[in-house]
Amino acid sequence: MEINIKRAAFPFSTMLVFGDSGAGKTRLVAGFPKAAWIGSLREDGWQTIASMPNYAFYDETPPRVFAVKSIEEAWGDIERKILPAVKQGQIKTIIAELTVHADDVMRLMDVDERNGWAKYKGLEDYVQRLDLTFKHLPGVRVVYNTLAQPEDKAVGTSGVLMPGKALARKIPAMCSVTAYMRQERTHDGVDHVLHFAAYGNYSPRHRYGDRLPEVVRWRRSEHVCPFRDLEDIYYGRAQVDSDGYIVRDAIVDDSKPGKLISLPPLGGAKVDLGAAKVTVIKGTLPPLTRKEGA
Repeated sequence: MEINIKRAAFPFSTMLVFGDSGAGKTRLVAGFPKAAWIGSLREDGWQTIASMPNYAFYDETPPRVFAVKSIEEAWGDIERKILPAVKQGQIKTIIAELTVHADDVMRLMDVDERNGWAKYKGLEDYVQRLDLTFKHLPGVRVVYNTLAQPEDKAVGTSGVLMPGKALARKIPAMCSVTAYMRQERTHDGVDHVLHFAAYGNYSPRHRYGDRLPEVVRWRRSEHVCPFRDLEDIYYGRAQVDSDGYIVRDAIVDDSKPGKLISLPPLGGAKVDLGAAKVTVIKGTLPPLTRKEGA
């Protein structure tokens, strides 16, 4: 089958986000547009989604959440609820939490323990079936969310924490983007940090050339939808500074050559620029008010 690559491709069509618990993975993936999240009932990622503010969601619309215990329950929700909603245009992103869900699947398989290898094959068949089913849906994004291996054990592996070494290596190859996420303490709080290039013993990567930076940072206190930020970076509507923080409407700080600092739209707002000499690139000046009698 020949593919029209200009029409078939769209950004972040298949993505894997992996990292430690609390890194911000669920908050990131739940912000994809018109999303459905499917994962383990006991993983509790759904509780993160339930506590997220509306501004963190694309168009301020939270995803539909399907918390399951088994393969049978997962396929029941997929066939009866998710796929019909996709056909009606109500769902455009399918998010699968794999680490704990895969563990649930393994535990509940009716396989003789003497044939333990069959469980790994059964799990791989299940994930492959999920992947094929979702990727055959035109215009639908497929996003996988997993825990990461401890860094000292990630050498020579994909860094993805899942039952079965072969499957953990295959999943990154099945995606256009793999990103490692972590949190970092800074002098003024906590940052969520997303890596698109090698970091430590982890090897995230993407297929988009120079459209994405090596790293993107968000302060935990920011009121943003992270996926919208990634879209803006991909399309050139935003960029990141040398630390990975996102920059949009900007001014050049002449006291620090090459350094960008953010500038809110001018409209009567007070902006404290300190002693820095600045050159305004763009902005909207407030209207002049004529004094009576002038």
